Amino acid sequence: VILLSDKKYYVDAENGDDGWSGGEDAAWKTLAHAVEAAAEGDTIVLKRGTHPLASDLAIGKILTICGEGAADETTIDDNLKGHAIVVSAARFCLSGVTLSRLSADRAVKLVAGSVLTNCIVTGYSRAFDGAPVRATDALVTCCTFSNNTAVAVAGVEARGKSIVENCVFRNNRTTGGTNNGAGVVMLW
Repeated sequence: VILLSDKKYYVDAENGDDGWSGGEDAAWKTLAHAVEAAAEGDTIVLKRGTHPLASDLAIGKILTICGEGAADETTIDDNLKGHAIVVSAARFCLSGVTLSRLSADRAVKLVAGSVLTNCIVTGYSRAFDGAPVRATDALVTCCTFSNNTAVAVAGVEARGKSIVENCVFRNNRTTGGTNNGAGVVMLW
C-alpha cells in the first residue's frame, strides 16, 4: 500500500530553477525535473503560466500533478513538437491544466487507475493516426476537448474499462482513417 504524502513541490517555468529545493518560494523550473525528483505519492503544483514540454515525459510513479488556479491559467505546451506524457503508474492524477498544441501519437497515455480531471485539451494536431488522449482502464472526467484535429480520434481513445464522463467536446474534427471520432472512441 502506498499512502499519498502531504509533500508538495512547485514548478515555475518562468522564475524557477531546477537547482532549488522545489518549495513554494524556491520552485523548480521544469516539470521533467519535478517528476524525476518527487517521491511516490507526492504532489507537483504547476504555477500559473506556460510550461514547455521539452521532451517525452515518462511517469512511472504515483503522483498528482495539478495546476495552480483554474485550468486555463496553467498550460503544458508541446508547441507541436511531438512529445508525449506517458503514464505507466496506476493512481496517477493530472488535474487543472491546459494541455496545448500536443501532436504525438496518443499524446497523453493513461493506464489503469489513472485520472485526467478538470483539464482542457486544445490545439492537438496530427496528420497521422493518433489521439490527444489514450485512456486504458482510466478515468477522464470534467475535461474540455476543443479545436483538436486528427486522422482518427480528435478527443479520447478509451480502451478497456475506461470511463469518460462529464466532458465537453467542441470544434474537434477528424480527417479520415478508421474508428473516426471527434469526441470519444471506445475500443475493447
